Amino acid sequence: MDIIKFEYIYNEYATTNPPRSISTSYTLEGFTDSSVTLRYYTYHNGDENELKFTITNPEYGEISGLFQRDKIVEAIEKQCKTGQNKPPIDMSMCGGSVSRGINLTKASGEELQTTNMPDEANALLKYLNELVKANSKPESDSWSCPVCGAQNDGGNFCTNCGNRRIHIMKG
Repeated sequence: MDIIKFEYIYNEYATTNPPRSISTSYTLEGFTDSSVTLRYYTYHNGDENELKFTITNPEYGEISGLFQRDKIVEAIEKQCKTGQNKPPIDMSMCGGSVSRGINLTKASGEELQTTNMPDEANALLKYLNELVKANSKPESDSWSCPVCGAQNDGGNFCTNCGNRRIHIMKG
């Protein structure tokens, strides 16, 4: 593969009340003949998550196949050469902005950047999202009792005092 680094970035900021801030990035780097490192970063309204792991076969084969089948590099090169590299889209209805794009570094050292994501990259981004979900640690279901302070692993009632668990909705 003639790619050194592939990075997809999505940023959103809305001046709603309360303000909304979302950032997500997928970075593929350290390509070899049989593996690549995936770095995933997300920030959603204060909740930050970063994950880094090495992808080997058969998943690496699927990623290589997506690059070749969908001609992602060629699509990005075409956008950069034909001036389809558009500025970030403004979300005027929310009084905020959205930007997304791809940064690609080829083995030749050439760097390509586009803020207009090509359709050819959609299947790759969907697959990377599936890999992140499969390699993420499940969220802990532990909680502290609001009455006695005891730590509990799941359940709806405190194992120490029997008080009912209070669920707080996020979002």
